[in-house]
Amino acid sequence: MKCMLVIFFVFSKIMYGYINIYPSKFEKNIENGVNETFRLYNRTGKEIRYRIYLEETVENDMTKWIELYPKSITLNPLEEKEVNLFINPPKDAKHGKYRSKLIVKEVDIPGKKRFEKVKFMTMFKLTMIGYIGEDR
Repeated sequence: MKCMLVIFFVFSKIMYGYINIYPSKFEKNIENGVNETFRLYNRTGKEIRYRIYLEETVENDMTKWIELYPKSITLNPLEEKEVNLFINPPKDAKHGKYRSKLIVKEVDIPGKKRFEKVKFMTMFKLTMIGYIGEDR
């Protein structure tokens, strides 16, 4: 029984994700431009740093239309901060569904040593969907 409890504890630590983000979905009409604010939460007892960037999609990509700020965030324990995103499609963009991926990736904090023997870094990928016209 003790062995099972230890195994459960180890796996729960491995599977525990440190990235808490809200909203966790983006599906909007972007025809006239859209602002979105994502909130990142650190619910752990340690300082965490995230790199935030966009990843292109294969079909109908809107990544070039997106401004993202900031590109990195350091959160103290129990702190939350905002990531701002603005999508401004060109006037001649065709009606349809467009995509991009918002990536939030945990990274090492420069100059800060980690004492864990095993290091787990988490990454969150959010496929964002934007519509132009009524193609929903």
